[in-house]
This record gives sequence, structure tokens and C-alpha cells, in this order.
Amino acid sequence: MAVDRKILEHDEPVVDKHIEAIVEELRMGFEAVDRIPRPAATVFGSARTPRGTPEYEQARACGRALAEAGFAVVTGGGPGVMEAANRGAKEGGGFSVGFNVELPHEQEPNPYVDLAVAFRHFYARKVMLVKAARASSSSRAVSARSTSCSSP
Repeated sequence: MAVDRKILEHDEPVVDKHIEAIVEELRMGFEAVDRIPRPAATVFGSARTPRGTPEYEQARACGRALAEAGFAVVTGGGPGVMEAANRGAKEGGGFSVGFNVELPHEQEPNPYVDLAVAFRHFYARKVMLVKAARASSSSRAVSARSTSCSSP
């Protein structure tokens, strides 16, 4: 269970401890964003996309094109589309960032990141994925999920 879920499901008023932890993660994240040496684009996508699939190769080409255009590429740092975009950035000579989240059963950082930061709170991670970006891209699967979540 992610730390965020534990906070929401906890009945005892231990909010101060959690707020302090989130503030520290935000500080760490802002410091990491300051270390990105060029304008950045965040690529959102599924961790479940296998290597060699058309979606993986599209994300890889996107990462490469962004790097060649002078952007750092920021992802969630995991496998699938995130790995593909980070890999493309490296292949395009760019700077690659992974803002990972610590989960009890999955998502190790992919091997294509120059700057890796691990977060325990999804909230702090999401703030940094947006804070770092001058542009963003999302895969078809993410767009479909986002649309279905926001439709009335």
C-alpha cells in the first residue's frame, strides 16, 4: 500500500508527521528540478507497455526527438513507456530524468535515467512531474484513462 493511501485510511490524528514528510519530499523534488540542465518535457505513460510494441517504440522516438530538440526528458522513471522515453532521450544525446515512486511490489527505476529521484508520496511526485515540464506528452493508454476518469 502506498504511503498516501495509508494517510487517507488512518483514523488517528498524526497529520503533522505526514505533512512534514511531504514537505521534505517537495523540498527534495524542487532541488532535483533545479538540477535539470535544460528545459524539460514530461512524458506520461503506462508501466505495463512491453518492449518492442508500437507504443514503446513511439515513446522511444518521442524521447529521442525531444532530446534532439534540446529538451530534457522527464518521466515517472519506471518501465514501459517511461523507460522508452528515457531510453530515446539517452539515444538522442539528451538528459533523462526519472521521478519514481516507491511501491511495495513494483517499479524499480529504469536504467536510462541520468537523474533519479524516489518519492514515497504520489502527490509530491506528481507536483514534480508537472513543475519540471515546459511541455508534456502522454501515451494513448494514459489519455484514455484520464478521459474516462474526468468524464461526467
